[in-house]
Amino acid sequence: MRKLTKKEIDKREAQLRAEARKEIAKREIFHFRIDSESIEKLYEVAGKKRKPVGTMVREWVMERLDHECVPRAGKRSSKSASISYEQLLPTLEEIRDKMAVFEALANKYEARKIKKSK
Repeated sequence: MRKLTKKEIDKREAQLRAEARKEIAKREIFHFRIDSESIEKLYEVAGKKRKPVGTMVREWVMERLDHECVPRAGKRSSKSASISYEQLLPTLEEIRDKMAVFEALANKYEARKIKKSK
């Protein structure tokens, strides 16, 4: 059996790495290490948000991935499309404020219209 060249070894290594990543992705479970102080902080923050730690961390990771990765051809996975109430709150408050302004303007317009018709 002949020896593989450096280029062949690198190519095969890349193929094996890609296959391994696909298998890991199929499981939909990803483990990583983190120091104990950070773990305690995660539990504290999750408790304040009334969420399980895993859910909160998953949301953070998905938000960061959405920020870092440009969606391909406008497609997004349903998992990355989820948004938390805390993320929507500033937008909802802005919409509410704009609606109040529009409502006030509409009321003013209607009052002038009624006044002119008399």
